[in-house]
Amino acid sequence: MSDTSLLNLTPATLTKAAKILRKIEKLKQQLDALTGEKSQPTAGTNKPTRKKRKVSAATRAKMAAAQKARHSKTTKEAPSPSPAN
Repeated sequence: MSDTSLLNLTPATLTKAAKILRKIEKLKQQLDALTGEKSQPTAGTNKPTRKKRKVSAATRAKMAAAQKARHSKTTKEAPSPSPAN
């Protein structure tokens, strides 16, 4: 289902769709309990998340120093406007 088609639905239809999705999830849980297996998640649920990258304090300091150097380089190169008389 595309995003634009969701915008055209009425609140009653969206509520009905949400109820159906809940029923599907309950049925999947019951099936999992019977088979002892985990079924595949439905589209849009339980998206895999990325691991958060950890940056050491030393690396952050190097990154900050490099950014300050780039910034000072660009501000020094830009000629300051002479005051208009």
